Amino acid sequence: AISEDPDDAIHWHQLGLHSLCTLQFQNAQDYLKAAVARRKDCSYAWSNL
Repeated sequence: AISEDPDDAIHWHQLGLHSLCTLQFQNAQDYLKAAVARRKDCSYAWSNL
């Protein structure tokens, strides 16, 4: 089995999109913020969320 990396931004992004599609807006917001925070190339955007 492959272990999951909790700092993998793609995983958080996928959770955010799934939550958005299932109308779980608060969860989607939390997951997408986590994805942005974990992306090195866009972590500067965290302060704007």
